[in-house]
Amino acid sequence: MTYVWAAIIVLAAGAVVYAAIASGKRWALLRSESKARIDKLYRLEAYLKSNGVRTRTAEEDGHLRLLVLRKQLEQGRELLEAYEEEAG
Repeated sequence: MTYVWAAIIVLAAGAVVYAAIASGKRWALLRSESKARIDKLYRLEAYLKSNGVRTRTAEEDGHLRLLVLRKQLEQGRELLEAYEEEAG
């Protein structure tokens, strides 16, 4: 019976690791900014979300990264260009 529980635990841990790896491949980097310019990134994120693009932010080495779903990357790039033209 101990072997059965050990096998269940190993399978559950493997499923968690697989899910973490698979979800990381769903997101693509759109923009990265230093923490000094964090407000600009948050405004861009709000603009993208208001236009229906799913986003999330991730902090890495003193920079904040704006990630979008890989399937919405092209739409995000187009909106990024439009946002930069509006914002100047």
